Amino acid sequence: MNKKKFLSAVACFLTFWSFGQLDLKLNQIVKKFPANTEVGISILDENGKQVFSKDANRNMIPASLQKIVTNFAALEVLGDDYQFTTQIGYTGHILPDGNLTGDLVIFGNGDPSLGSERYQKRPQINKLIADITGFIKRKGITCIDGQVICDASYYGTDGTIHSWAWNDIGNYYACNTWSINLHENYYNLYFQLQNNRSNQPKIISHSPYIPKLTFKNELTSGSSNSGDQSYIFGAPYTYNRIIRGSLPAGSRTFKIKGSIPNSPEYFAMLISNNLKENGISNNGGQAEFDQEIKMQERIAQIKSPMLKDLVKSANLESINLYCESFLVALGKGSRERGISRTKQFLGANGIDTTNLYIDDGSGLSVWNNISPSDFAHLLHKMHAKHGTKLSNYFPQAGRSGTLSYMFKEKEANGKLWAKTGSMQQVMNYAGFTKSKSGRWLSFCIIANRHQVSNRKIRAIHEEIMNAIYTDG
Repeated sequence: MNKKKFLSAVACFLTFWSFGQLDLKLNQIVKKFPANTEVGISILDENGKQVFSKDANRNMIPASLQKIVTNFAALEVLGDDYQFTTQIGYTGHILPDGNLTGDLVIFGNGDPSLGSERYQKRPQINKLIADITGFIKRKGITCIDGQVICDASYYGTDGTIHSWAWNDIGNYYACNTWSINLHENYYNLYFQLQNNRSNQPKIISHSPYIPKLTFKNELTSGSSNSGDQSYIFGAPYTYNRIIRGSLPAGSRTFKIKGSIPNSPEYFAMLISNNLKENGISNNGGQAEFDQEIKMQERIAQIKSPMLKDLVKSANLESINLYCESFLVALGKGSRERGISRTKQFLGANGIDTTNLYIDDGSGLSVWNNISPSDFAHLLHKMHAKHGTKLSNYFPQAGRSGTLSYMFKEKEANGKLWAKTGSMQQVMNYAGFTKSKSGRWLSFCIIANRHQVSNRKIRAIHEEIMNAIYTDG
């Protein structure tokens, strides 16, 4: 045997031995999952070859792993530099004295970051409203015969997915998605905690202030280390909220987040009021959801950050609103078309979409079903396309996002990237690593229907991911 063949044989043996060790270790770790837990695992090497598989082709609930699919479909179809655009214009005519004979119109195509606190270099709510007033003044408009109308017809009214849970949709993470969003469609609700557990936490205020919003407080005080166990109940377009559950006992103030009932209407009201404060009379604000208003002239526009930056935020911080907006943008205003285009994207990357099911873009729906093998194959394809830049879109083990508190004493600390997907009885991870042996591996681990806390399941996942790095 010549030297070249000998080295090749040694390399094959070491690869087989390494993956054999990984197989043995993972089979031992998997036994730690509680009985009756549905577990699916798929690990692929850099050539797309299956390294380890356990029920890898079984469709399961992905939770926020669904964001991986939506985010990369959006990047592929819309482009890295795509920007959402909010347009300001008017109907009617501007007379020589500055009187606008029609309506002021704000038209949106789904920017999820408008007025967001997440991007401090961009206008926050007050600055955003002031900028719009500035556009109106510079156009020479001194009074408006009509109204301020936020035209949200591009997405319409159906921005809450029918399969989302009732105890979710009043809270910030399950807010409605409109084509005009504001402040990520959430408000902050502040409480004064109570040292005596027999006393109820008291509502202090909410911000941004929404005039018609009312609260019925049914909270109790839990133990001092119980954390936030509260839920806000209330549907979109309604302004009565009931708060149930508990907040920890203590003496400090505590903040939770709720979903704004009607962001387009709220935005129109804010603009109307600010115009009046600046001497520009008008007949109030309202939202339009059914039919696009034809503008006489567009006088200004506000662009979102580039899609690649929005996707990074969506994946690192798991923002449901962003992914829902991406999905509808993929469908040019239609969620159904967005889902169809997402499946086309998966099919173009070699994934059979015959049996998988997509119900939303964020993974909040328990109706979503996709297999660990599908996620691992998609990540393999995305790594081949994006290379090491793929890590820009994922939390890093022990360093950032949902992985920042994990892997502190593990060898995989800083060496592995993964997205988390979790909800009640669902705990999942999907990502990639350059293993200790130098091989790039993509993986997906899904655990559904366990009867223990996600914290306990997370610890098993951490062991599996660390083994993928050390023995892969």
